[in-house]
Amino acid sequence: MVWRHAANYPRQIAFAGLALMTTSAATIGIPYGFKRVIDRGFGPGASGSVGNSFHYLL
Repeated sequence: MVWRHAANYPRQIAFAGLALMTTSAATIGIPYGFKRVIDRGFGPGASGSVGNSFHYLL
């Protein structure tokens, strides 16, 4: 029932799928970036690499 009506909007469905994949990748990637900043940027002997770690996150 829904698919019959949804077939009238293929472009919007494709954009919605692309947006869903983008937000899913961000949901996985952003915490990994913070983990990298904390582990490599604030670890022992890493006084100069905090800036590089934040650059990687952005």
